[in-house]
Amino acid sequence: MAKKSEKSAESGEKRSISQMQMVRLAMQAKGPDAKPGELQEYILNEFHHELPTNLISNYKSQIKRQSGGGRRQPQIEDLETVRNLIKRLGADQVKRLVDVLA
Repeated sequence: MAKKSEKSAESGEKRSISQMQMVRLAMQAKGPDAKPGELQEYILNEFHHELPTNLISNYKSQIKRQSGGGRRQPQIEDLETVRNLIKRLGADQVKRLVDVLA
């Protein structure tokens, strides 16, 4: 059940597609924020294969983690802004501001 055979349109030969690849393709079609139920419906329609939503959710998390989509990397501009605040206000005052806003 881990792989589904699919006939290649070009060569007529069969190839296998993994469940994770099905989820990846569904995310490309429906968007990275699509709910597991939406992805499940897409996979069923496109690949005629039913995957449980909890499995889709797990694959979706793995795919996002692999592509770095789970975390936002700090930008240089963000770091420069913090540095300028420290210069203007001092480190203790910036820490107090963070505590208030957090």
